[in-house]
Amino acid sequence: MPMKDATKFSALVFVIDDDPNLCEWVSCHLTDGSQDVECFPDAATGLQALRQGTPDVVILDMDLPDLAGLDVLLRIRRLRPELPVVMLTVSEEVPVVVKAMSSGAFDYLTKPVSVERLSLVVRNAIEQHRLRRQVLDLRRSNEDAGTLGLVGSSPVMLELHRSIERVAPTNVSVLIHGESGTGKELVARALHDVSERTHQPFVAVNCAAIPEPLQEDEFFGHERGAFTGAQAMRRGCIERANNGTLFLDEVAELSSSLQATLLRVLQEHTLCRIGGAEEIKSDFRVVAATNRDLIAAVSEGEFRLDLYYRLAVFEIELAPLRMRPADIPELAATFLKEIGREAAAETVPGFDAAAMEILLAHSWPGNVRELRNAVHRGFVAAGGGMIRSEHLPPRMLEAMQDESRDVASSSEGVVDSSVSTSGELGSIPVSVLDRDELERVTLLRALHQCNGRVDEAARVLGIGRTTLYRRRKKHGLL
Repeated sequence: MPMKDATKFSALVFVIDDDPNLCEWVSCHLTDGSQDVECFPDAATGLQALRQGTPDVVILDMDLPDLAGLDVLLRIRRLRPELPVVMLTVSEEVPVVVKAMSSGAFDYLTKPVSVERLSLVVRNAIEQHRLRRQVLDLRRSNEDAGTLGLVGSSPVMLELHRSIERVAPTNVSVLIHGESGTGKELVARALHDVSERTHQPFVAVNCAAIPEPLQEDEFFGHERGAFTGAQAMRRGCIERANNGTLFLDEVAELSSSLQATLLRVLQEHTLCRIGGAEEIKSDFRVVAATNRDLIAAVSEGEFRLDLYYRLAVFEIELAPLRMRPADIPELAATFLKEIGREAAAETVPGFDAAAMEILLAHSWPGNVRELRNAVHRGFVAAGGGMIRSEHLPPRMLEAMQDESRDVASSSEGVVDSSVSTSGELGSIPVSVLDRDELERVTLLRALHQCNGRVDEAARVLGIGRTTLYRRRKKHGLL
């Protein structure tokens, strides 16, 4: 059977079943203007099609003439592990269903199949497949960017991923707020890479790095002979971002005159090069970022209110690293793996307990960027061996010692010398640290950071006050 052009449809369904009447029935009820169905009478032709095509979901009969359906399912899982497979069964016998689901099936349909059940299961499977592809694309874009600052499973990071998934497919302007080093450009690239503009240009401009006299030329370009030294035509960043994404980092640093001109460009999506009269169209999506309070800048007359509203259609707030300490072990391990790969290291041992305690206790004013630098320093200082506390930046050790003295001298301190982990665990790689110990250190860090305020610590950790109480009791921290 010749393969159809899947690019004409938003979803493609493969049906592997030897019953032509059922295949025709499924095709009739699923095929519409945006969804297509391909049918295959046996396992061999179905698996061959999977090697050549990229469906969104497979509907697989449990009983095929040439191979058992469960065996086909296992082969599909090896071939396309992210692809949802819906099993067709003749009964709802528990052992059959359990076997299918435990083998990796997304769901099952019982013959005779109802139209409502068919539509619901296929729709859910397609949606899951697309979300998985978005996550994979996002991870690949992070790796290509050379930094993995979006690593983490804390509540604030999960919400960030949800925000990216919601807004990336749209064309609305996005304003990213965050301290230096929190990964604002990384989020902007993620928004670009999981959007329909992913194969078009991503043009990043650091507004703070462009001297005011050169800002207009950087944004709009110039014609040949427009001024002394303009020996050739030059396209500005707005024109270069046509069909793609224009990322304006540190947007608060734009001059007032350029703010006014940029506002018009964002409204009309047209521009003129310096020295030119021709209006040039540029279809770009703008993503801006700042570490300043733009509302305060508006109040002080440093930023235009109308430009703020134009940029801030959707806003994303990046949490500083000190507000998500639970992500530090995963981030540190990821950075260490990445740095070891860059150095072609044969092994990457990890961190001992004392080093990890220091990482968890640090306030990270430089955020994720500072953490990566600290891990890199530790990797170099350790010479390929276990990273210990003495291998970390000296300022972190000094800060830890000062903090310990302050806590020890305070009758209300949350942390005292009896809860140090370094003496109890010794040199243990973070990859095999006891989960309870990591949880205890994370609780200590959050409580100390919040000066013992339980409500604030619970919010930082993303858990309820009652849950925090139970965990403090479990670890003897009451």
